[in-house]
Amino acid sequence: MKLRQFFTGFPRKSTAVICTVLLGGALLQCAKSQTPLPEIDPDAALVLSLLGENLSNRTFSFATVAEACSGKRVLPLTQDVTHQHVTAAIEKALQATLAE
Repeated sequence: MKLRQFFTGFPRKSTAVICTVLLGGALLQCAKSQTPLPEIDPDAALVLSLLGENLSNRTFSFATVAEACSGKRVLPLTQDVTHQHVTAAIEKALQATLAE
């Protein structure tokens, strides 16, 4: 059974996250003890590798994440009129979303 199929039965995402962390912790223990791992689903292997990176103690700038995901650089906003229009439109959309 794949992790994605397993977690669809959970009523809340937080339960799925907790189970993923616990499962990943068990897999991490196997990796540290040199115990041979059984055949692992690629999704579980990804979770294991992310847990090993200690990401909870690291921060990444939005520009870094956007470039890594898209291959496109994110230019910083300035006080240029065009940038102010973009910022205002984003803020308006954000406020409308929060109001809903």
